[in-house]
Amino acid sequence: MNSIDGDRLRPLQGGSIRSLKVLLAASVLLPALTFAGAAWKSYQDAMDHAADRAEKLAGIVHEHAQKVFETNEALLGRIDDVTHGLDAATIRADQQALHERLKAMSTGIAQIQAAWVLDDQGAPLVSNRFYPVPQGVSAAGRPYFQAHRRGDGGLFVTESMQGVLTAETFFNISRRRTGPDAGFSGVVSVSIAHSYFTDVYRRIAGAGQDVAVTMTRDDGMVVVRYPNPPQPGMRLTPDSAVMTAVRNGEFGRPIWVTSQLDGVQRLVSVQRIGTYPLHIAAGVTYGSILREWAGSLAIYGAVFLAAAAGLFATTWLALRQTVREQRATAQWAEEAERREAAEAALRQSQKLEAIGQLTGGVAHDFNNLLTVIVGNLGLIERRADNPDEVRGMAATALAAAARGERLTQHLLAFARRQALRPQVVDVNRLVSGLVPLVQRAVGERIAVDLRLAPDLAHCRIDPNQCETALLNLAVNARDAMPDGGRLTIATRNVRLDALAGGAAGELGPGDYVAVVVADTGAGIPPDILPHVFEPFFTTKDVGKGSGLGLSQIYGFARQSGGQAQIESAVGEGTTVTLLLPQTMERAAVSDASLFRSDPLAGKGEVVLVVDDDDDVRALAARSLRDLGYVVVTAPDGPSAVAILQGGQRIDALFSDVVMPNGMSGVALAREARRLRPEIGVLLTSGYTAQALAQEHGLEESHPLLPKPYRETELAAMIRDILPHPKPMDRKETAAPANVAPSLRILLVEDDALVRMVAAATLADLGHAVTEAGDGTEALHCLEGGESFDVLVTDLGLPGMDGLVLAKLVRERIPGIAVILATGYADRADDGLRGNGMECVSLAKPYGRAELERALAAALSCKRVRRSTAA
Repeated sequence: MNSIDGDRLRPLQGGSIRSLKVLLAASVLLPALTFAGAAWKSYQDAMDHAADRAEKLAGIVHEHAQKVFETNEALLGRIDDVTHGLDAATIRADQQALHERLKAMSTGIAQIQAAWVLDDQGAPLVSNRFYPVPQGVSAAGRPYFQAHRRGDGGLFVTESMQGVLTAETFFNISRRRTGPDAGFSGVVSVSIAHSYFTDVYRRIAGAGQDVAVTMTRDDGMVVVRYPNPPQPGMRLTPDSAVMTAVRNGEFGRPIWVTSQLDGVQRLVSVQRIGTYPLHIAAGVTYGSILREWAGSLAIYGAVFLAAAAGLFATTWLALRQTVREQRATAQWAEEAERREAAEAALRQSQKLEAIGQLTGGVAHDFNNLLTVIVGNLGLIERRADNPDEVRGMAATALAAAARGERLTQHLLAFARRQALRPQVVDVNRLVSGLVPLVQRAVGERIAVDLRLAPDLAHCRIDPNQCETALLNLAVNARDAMPDGGRLTIATRNVRLDALAGGAAGELGPGDYVAVVVADTGAGIPPDILPHVFEPFFTTKDVGKGSGLGLSQIYGFARQSGGQAQIESAVGEGTTVTLLLPQTMERAAVSDASLFRSDPLAGKGEVVLVVDDDDDVRALAARSLRDLGYVVVTAPDGPSAVAILQGGQRIDALFSDVVMPNGMSGVALAREARRLRPEIGVLLTSGYTAQALAQEHGLEESHPLLPKPYRETELAAMIRDILPHPKPMDRKETAAPANVAPSLRILLVEDDALVRMVAAATLADLGHAVTEAGDGTEALHCLEGGESFDVLVTDLGLPGMDGLVLAKLVRERIPGIAVILATGYADRADDGLRGNGMECVSLAKPYGRAELERALAAALSCKRVRRSTAA
């Protein structure tokens, strides 16, 4: 051939251009798709961060609101106590003195706008803010006054209102005043300024306006609103998202709402405020979430735009270069047609080689660009999701919660809202049984002296709470006597008349048992002494005290119908006196103290479990079966009666109180005792005994287990109500066969009370216990060559984590069994095999039965490891 066929060359040229055009399109689409994926991931992260922020914000404002309402409820009670028994004429005659007293009582409470005492016609009698009170003003038309006049004796929270005397916006908390004849004698109310909440929420929100908080009653009336104040009569309708969440009990979980008040879309978390008919919704606007997302999106956009521009430019240049070369090649081919075949073939091979080199260069550049894109995406993703500041904030939030949980019970005790289990108690016997624990708590350098009155009367109190109070006082005394001293615990009978009762914290006249705990420590300065019963008040170093020990003691005494008093002198010591009301009843000889040695497991008795909630019924049945009982279940009262009328053996009835189908738990209990007089009956409910007595006729003779309850509490009360309990022989009371007696146990716990109780329980089980307060002290116990069979350690130790300690101990004693105790649900699996540690987890709080099971499981793991090694 003398020429090259030009028609064969054109398809090859067109194919190269098409390939480069596809590559050009990919240089735009690939970064765009990658950017879209990164943007979606960033959007999800922004939403997750907003949900977390809404939950934390709701938790903060909920805790603040609950403390405000508890404080004001207490103030209402104090005002009612001051004016109790005084008629309107007496109050008006003594208005100036009462005004000064109310003013002193409300001083220091920032949220208080005004406190009022109104007569039965709504006219003001006395106020902390105005003296004399204004005339011609009446609250008779206010809804809260009308509600109390109709007979509502509970706490009433008004909607947002505007003052008659001032233009200030506020809402009222009020309660009914009752005269000597139990009739309506007026109202005690406290006005809370809306501006107080606005200032607090402004400090929480900072300079931004993206935070919104709304406090509403259960009927939808708005009480407090931020940032825009509420208008009088402002209400959320029942079909609003917030009210729907309240009605469905969806508290704590973030939800999307479009506000009926301002039309703004927000992500909010709803929380109920204690037992009050109020809830609070707090969250952030959707616009602020989008702004946060846009900020992170700008970084992604800049990187992707730069990468896409570079890739597009490179491909475009390659395409232009290819087009030019192909044009030149086409011109060259047309000229070569007139040349020899050999010359045409040579030029063709040169052209193909040039195209191959060009394609390889483009691919090389493309790979380099992809490497830059992927590397930058990885760096941005790591820095955006895990900044140091975010990690620090997350760690701080987790630590406050954990402390709240641990303080909940103490807060409930101070607020007198804990569920007590009163029984007739011989206080002398209780104190005597507690002495070994007290001596262990205070140490050998402090002498413990008992001075018990031989003729001491008995009391109806919760023995567990009383023991906790005395142990708290012993620990406080130990801290006050670092160089040693004397701790005296004394009891005596006390009779208070009207004058003495008023001096003893407004106690009524009558007979009381006084339990006195005195130390010879450093004493408390006079300026601090009035504050020691206040929650969170402490003089200890940070981390060494929550400030709730004495408040728990005060709450226990007050809820038991008594009082707690304290006297102290610097350099001489401190004396705390618990005054507990006497009872004419006598404690049974078999009363046990806090640490019972009898197991609570069942022996095949048949328990009928009745609850309309399927999940609660299934949980109770499973717990009782684990304890050794045979369980029969029923969903309501009529079904349970049908079972009782049959011939099946039933030893005990465990029933919820509030149930459907026309029969409550109280009615079921009466019918059960009519059908089977010897049956044991235990009722349970989430309502208080007082409310159940009013609504369902609950009698004092019906034992009541408050919800929620633990398995140990259920086991103890079921064992108490079972008829004719059979004494257990030695085989039944012995430790499980797989728990070896006389184990050498190293117990590591930084909480002195927990360590003391656990050590006493393990010693009571027949084991030798060595105690340590932290990981360093535990390792010192191993330096003397002493060996141990079991390590029982708390996970949250100061300075050294419990899991780290367990690994170090295993290195020194390879065969030791390990039990990891924790009160944190998210750390319950730290000791499982997935973490390289074959340990047993022990959930706090735990008792004797849980310790026995944990020891058995730990020793079983130990035997498995030995057999595997063999």
